[in-house]
Amino acid sequence: MLDFIGQINMTHSVEATSNYMNVLFNARRKKWINQFELRPQANVKLFCIPFAGGNSQIYSKWHQYLHSDIEVNAIQLPGRDSRKNESFATCLHEIAEEICQVLSVTEQKIAFFGHSMGALIAYEVTKRMEKTGKQVCHLFLSARPSPDMPQRFKRSHLPRDQLISHLDSLGGTSSSILMDDGLMDNAIPVIRADYALLEGYCCSSNDSAIQTSSTLFSAENDAFVPRSHVANWKKYLPKNTSMHSFSGDHFYLNSHPQQLFSCIENELLFKGKHNDK
Repeated sequence: MLDFIGQINMTHSVEATSNYMNVLFNARRKKWINQFELRPQANVKLFCIPFAGGNSQIYSKWHQYLHSDIEVNAIQLPGRDSRKNESFATCLHEIAEEICQVLSVTEQKIAFFGHSMGALIAYEVTKRMEKTGKQVCHLFLSARPSPDMPQRFKRSHLPRDQLISHLDSLGGTSSSILMDDGLMDNAIPVIRADYALLEGYCCSSNDSAIQTSSTLFSAENDAFVPRSHVANWKKYLPKNTSMHSFSGDHFYLNSHPQQLFSCIENELLFKGKHNDK
């Protein structure tokens, strides 16, 4: 009888521990992922990763324009969004590992879109997922030089006025925002932290090309990331990787989003279905 009671208590203890671990994992997942609109019937979950200085809200309206079979989620990085009270990340590889673990239990197909810094993170996450056997159905890399091209300019410690001047030259941020001291007081620490993250990044010298289907995006008037630097990614990607160039500057995705959305839908909904057959 005592043995039977002990077994019951042990079962309850195991269940309680399991439930507790699930609560912790779900809290961790919620911390990393901003889900804008739940689409339980969607075939693909698209996880979008922000550029340096950006947050998950830059993708908050994408679900309004993409097909209902695509659920748009954004990655929330430490130090911004609901995580603004957390310390900034100091290692891009650690970020990639965290995201890989958080998404490891996702049942639907996974795709990534990363712009600029986000492209580098998306690539590192995808690389890790391949090694663990978790499939990524597509990888979209936008406006970012390939991993073997080091950060040419160290901007994380630029004086405030020079950093703001650099942001102005990038485009994508209105002059009214750049001239607002209050807004920039909040934005500059994030930008500095992200630039430091990129400046400290090193890719592995023995990396072989990943197998995940991929697409490259560049902008014709991007003075900071020329098309040739984006094309250099092909040595790390499958041989059939396609590349699209849009009119606009480094932040073409703000001025010409519909062309971008059409490319994403074509890869995820039409080519993706063909490849499944």
